[in-house]
Amino acid sequence: MNPSLPLFEPLPPYQGTTKATRAASRSGAIAASHQRGVKVARVLALYAVPRTMQAVSELSGIPLASVCSIVGRLKDQGLVVDAGQPEHKVWANGRVTTRTRWVHR
Repeated sequence: MNPSLPLFEPLPPYQGTTKATRAASRSGAIAASHQRGVKVARVLALYAVPRTMQAVSELSGIPLASVCSIVGRLKDQGLVVDAGQPEHKVWANGRVTTRTRWVHR
């Protein structure tokens, strides 16, 4: 996957009421697309081995919400799959939650 390519669409939506504000909005959308591509490449590289989204967020420095969004799209495109090795997180209050480990195909 080319990290310079956006994950969702060729150019994110942009807007503005004047020519100058439309240009500023468009340049911001292009920059965001590039940054998203870099994040996607980093996430895919970390999924060379099975990891949870939380682990990828911690290792990459990418916010968990962004990792969740990226993994959702990667999963839809068949680029990451459930590794079948869930992680069980035990919290201080004794509650246990299960986290899926994903892996790059």
